[in-house]
Amino acid sequence: MRDATWIAGCDRCRGHLLSVCAEAGFDPRIGYSSDDMVVMQAWVAAGLGVATQTGLALRAHHIEGVVATELPGSKRYIYAATYGEPPDPPATAALLAALAEAATSAVTSSSQNLPRSAAARSSQTPLNDVER
Repeated sequence: MRDATWIAGCDRCRGHLLSVCAEAGFDPRIGYSSDDMVVMQAWVAAGLGVATQTGLALRAHHIEGVVATELPGSKRYIYAATYGEPPDPPATAALLAALAEAATSAVTSSSQNLPRSAAARSSQTPLNDVER
């Protein structure tokens, strides 16, 4: 992957890509950039480069021929900011509980929910932590 042409995403995704590559000991050679995950997958399918995407993005849209592999040690964090003193209003508490349940479900079923062509070889990084 060190010599691959990389496709970078939005600023946050680009930052994640740069940090993952730095941890692996190299600087990615970014040849293309787009905030659109469908465009990124199309470029990958066309052989223009490699990219990182979340499992959620791959479950939402998957182009035939794109193969997903897990990035070891990569985690995704979701934060929920609330205001005011506890206890939270019932609707807020229900939303926070639903987010925690969805994250737990995503961790246990990440590879099962990927498109069949990708799930057979790997799973994209699941949601590992929910913090409030």
